[in-house]
Amino acid sequence: MNINARREKIPFVIRLTKNGKETVKVDTGADITTWLPGKHTVEFTVSTAGLESGEYSVEIAITGDDTPEIYLATDAEKRGRFYKLATVNIV
Repeated sequence: MNINARREKIPFVIRLTKNGKETVKVDTGADITTWLPGKHTVEFTVSTAGLESGEYSVEIAITGDDTPEIYLATDAEKRGRFYKLATVNIV
């Protein structure tokens, strides 16, 4: 079954969480429906203005309101539909 037969854009989302709570969430604007096998670079900006200093998790997901859960080929820790990629310190 092709879950995206109508070729609708499926969001590639990044978020920052602190103590397990989402603080910032950004749709990167990437259109993964055009991706073929290989490497892909996605450039985007995440504003940290207004965030308190501390340690945050950087997490990604390929997800949308009507999109079934999509699993990524990674050993990264999974939190709901999101995968933890890194930890950053905001000062």
